[in-house]
Amino acid sequence: MTNRKKRPVTTSPELALMQEMNARLIRIEANVDEVKAAAMKQGAIAGAISGSVAGGMVAAVILMIKARMGF
Repeated sequence: MTNRKKRPVTTSPELALMQEMNARLIRIEANVDEVKAAAMKQGAIAGAISGSVAGGMVAAVILMIKARMGF
């Protein structure tokens, strides 16, 4: 068995930059997930509100038609 010399661990500027970029990408991915969840929630709320308004309008028009026809 040969005894090999181990090189000291050094961080090159390029490796440090890549680690910093990786950390930033992780934060961006986390933010995208948060924004996606918020957008889905807001979309569901907007859909429910618009559906309610449309349903109310249809019901009002039907009642107006019935009133004009004498039902």
